[in-house]
Amino acid sequence: MKMKFILPALTEAESPLWRPIKYSLFPPLGLATLAAYLDSSDEAEIVDQHVEELSLDDYPDIVAIEVYITNAKRAYKIADHYRRKSIFVILGGLHVTSLPDEASKHADAIFLGPAEESFPRFLKDYRRRAPQERCFSSQRSLTGIPPIRRDLIKRGLYLVPNSIVVTRGCPHHCDATKTLSSKTGESHFTHRAWMMLSVRLDAYQVDTSIFLMTISLATSTLPLTFSVKCRAWDVFSKVPQPLTPF
Repeated sequence: MKMKFILPALTEAESPLWRPIKYSLFPPLGLATLAAYLDSSDEAEIVDQHVEELSLDDYPDIVAIEVYITNAKRAYKIADHYRRKSIFVILGGLHVTSLPDEASKHADAIFLGPAEESFPRFLKDYRRRAPQERCFSSQRSLTGIPPIRRDLIKRGLYLVPNSIVVTRGCPHHCDATKTLSSKTGESHFTHRAWMMLSVRLDAYQVDTSIFLMTISLATSTLPLTFSVKCRAWDVFSKVPQPLTPF
């Protein structure tokens, strides 16, 4: 099976005022995480339209597209193009979770909420030719997440390819998170710091071949950033190369 993961460019990425420092800063780790659930015999490709040209002439078995509010129209156009070629298209991301009815018009299957648990289930259903049209996560756990496919990331196109997301979600139960929670079936979105075991698995996939290595740790909540990063740097202290905090 051949699967193509696409991150469509944000609208402003094609503006004359395009800022490469912003759009080529981090690779799409979410897509690389999903690719890790594929079988070793499967083929996978990640295309980030912010930093490279997107070819639409191919015929993969599945096309997975990450959708934001600012790239939704472009994402839907890409999805419609592949569906006209009878290629199975799946959509996920914050915009899809917020507006599932809209997104479902442009996909064969959509993902609501985080996909670490629902995506491997989808793959099993797809292989037995019984994929669900809407995929939900029934549990929230980082346990057992496989090492992400950093080999699919085109490192030379990013300023900080060694980026790692260390938190997920939001600790504040505001109206926005309540709305998203109603779409995913959760009582609320919970903020979770990544388990240090997961960070360890990810740490030894970063490129340590250069003498001075820069790793960026991304967290979704600023007040927790310092404490979370301190914990993570304690883990990285065992990496046998000098590290430069970003």
